[in-house]
Amino acid sequence: MTKTSGMRVRRGGFVAALAIADERWLKEEYAHQGFQFIWGDTAPGISNVELQNDLGEYALMKVREQENGGEGAKPLVKALTRESLGGSVTSRGDDVIFTMSKLPIIMMVIAVLAVLNTVLASVQSRRREFGLMRAVGVPGGMVMRMLWAETLMVSLCSVVMSLVLGVLGAWCSIQILEYGYHFGVVTPPVTMPWAHLACAVLLVLALSSLACLLPAWRMKHASVTDLLSVREG
Repeated sequence: MTKTSGMRVRRGGFVAALAIADERWLKEEYAHQGFQFIWGDTAPGISNVELQNDLGEYALMKVREQENGGEGAKPLVKALTRESLGGSVTSRGDDVIFTMSKLPIIMMVIAVLAVLNTVLASVQSRRREFGLMRAVGVPGGMVMRMLWAETLMVSLCSVVMSLVLGVLGAWCSIQILEYGYHFGVVTPPVTMPWAHLACAVLLVLALSSLACLLPAWRMKHASVTDLLSVREG
């Protein structure tokens, strides 16, 4: 995210982290001379564009001095304010979260279609059974409620399994971060958005109920003769 937001430049090498330290301390302790980033305060009234142009001219002058008056390649200098940097990182994070938030919607649509397919297959394979129930006096509304209850049971089982696998996957991902090289010992806690999960569960149950409405309505209004005429096997 720091690359795409402009916080650090794109390079061929790998950068695991950003270290913010005093320049003099780095030179004394590590004899380090090359720096990619300089953090500091600017004088009042200095704009971001003016600072970037002045730093670019100064860096170009140093390059020409090292090359004994040659032209040299103009170094890349980019100046960012705290506000612009924070806004850039926040904007990039919002874009990533918005993109990832589309995945549950797609998965929800797929799940509803799977429930609909399951209900249709169940109704089709049990037409004679429903016909016998209707023949012995079971009202069509009771058959419709039975199908609706079966659909809710399938949906609830799917929701419980999804929650268990989701929490387990999140926990495993955090354990990987703890022992991974790129992030060191950074281990964010598992946070459960219970309000959003409750809304998602209610939405799944509502969509599942709508999915079973058509086959249940067709079974309720189907003729008993047509239902009993279906051969088993």
